[in-house]
Amino acid sequence: MPSTGEGFGIVFLEAMAAGTPALGLDCDGSADPLQDGNLGIVATEQTLCEALSSALNSSPPKKLAERVQAIYGRERFQNHVQRLLTSGSLQANQ
Repeated sequence: MPSTGEGFGIVFLEAMAAGTPALGLDCDGSADPLQDGNLGIVATEQTLCEALSSALNSSPPKKLAERVQAIYGRERFQNHVQRLLTSGSLQANQ
C-alpha cells in the first residue's frame, strides 16, 4: 500500500497478521507497523518500483504472522494496557 499520506497503517498489520507481506513508503506512518523494514518492506518513492519487483519475486518472510502477533497481537496489547493501568501512567496523563 504505497501511500504518501497514510497514518499508522492498520491495513499493514492486518495483512501481515494473515501472513501476507507488506510494502509501504518511508514518508508517512507506514514505517511504524513495518518496523522500519523488520516486518515489511519500506521503500522510498525512488526505490518503489525496485522494491515492488523484488517483493513479487521473493518468498514471503518465514513466520511473518507469528512475528506480527508477538509484537502487535491481542496478548501484547492487553499486557501493555494492564501495565499502564497498574503503574498509574494513564492517570498521570489526564
